[in-house]
Amino acid sequence: MRIFYDTDTQVDFMSENGALYVPGAEEIRLSLKKLTQYARNNNIPIIGSVDRHFGTEKYKEKELELQRWGGLFPDHCMDDTAGFEKISETSISPLYFDVHGSSHRTDDLYIPCLREENISFSKYMMRYESIISPDKIDSFYQNFTTEKRISWWHSILSGINLENITSALNELKQEKSKGIYFEKQSYDIFSNSHLDIFLHEAKVSEAIVYGVATDYCVKAVVLGMQKREIQTYVVEDAIQGITEESSVAAIEEMKLSGAKIVSLEQVLGGKF
Repeated sequence: MRIFYDTDTQVDFMSENGALYVPGAEEIRLSLKKLTQYARNNNIPIIGSVDRHFGTEKYKEKELELQRWGGLFPDHCMDDTAGFEKISETSISPLYFDVHGSSHRTDDLYIPCLREENISFSKYMMRYESIISPDKIDSFYQNFTTEKRISWWHSILSGINLENITSALNELKQEKSKGIYFEKQSYDIFSNSHLDIFLHEAKVSEAIVYGVATDYCVKAVVLGMQKREIQTYVVEDAIQGITEESSVAAIEEMKLSGAKIVSLEQVLGGKF
C-alpha cells in the first residue's frame, strides 16, 4: 500500500514566530497544501508524525534533545500549546471547540508512545464532521454515540494491533478527512514502536515523504523506512532543513539508502 507521510508540519516548526522555526519552512506551505489535497482527492491514506513534548521528569529520558535537559533545542511543540498544532495546510479534519472554548481537530487520530499516558478524551476520542461552538457542546455529545466513544477509547488503550489498524485503514479509505499521526519525543519517529507495528500490519510498501526538517526528522523516517524495505519518495520542493549544508548531506544519505528524490509536479501528475 502507498501512503503519504507528513513529517512534523506543526506551528512551532512551520511558522516564523514558532518556538523552533525551520528557516524557509513558510515557503513550502503551499506545496504541503497541494500534497494534502491531492491525497484527500485520491483517497490516499495520510500517515505522519508530530513532536509532542512535556518538559516533565516523567519524560526527561525521552526528551534529552531539549535544552532544559542539556540538549540542543529550546522547548517546542509543548503539550497543549498552539505550537503543537498542525498548520492549516496539512490539517485534514474540521475544528470543534471544547467546553473551555479551546479548539481541537476532531478527525485525526494521534498515537502516543506510551500506552499508560493520560490520553485526553477530547483530543483522541471525538470524531464529528462539523464545527462545534461551546454553546452547542451538549448536542455534540448527544450525536457522538456512547458506543462509538467506548469503541475508540478501548481501541487506543489496548494499543496498536491488527484489528484496530484494519478499522482505522478502512475509515481512511472511506472518508478523506482523516489522518493518523504518531507522536514522538525525539527526532526519530521509530522511537514510537507503534509505527513499526502499523507499517507492518498495514503492509505499507511505498511512502511519499514531505515536511520538516530535512536534516533531522525527515532523514530519520526515510532511513528507517528504507531499512524496513519500504520504498520512499522524498518530495524535494516540499521539505526544508535547518541548514543548507546538513540538508544536502541528508539528501545524499537518503539517496544512498535507496530513497528516490521526486518533485511536487511528479507527485501531483502521478508520474511515478
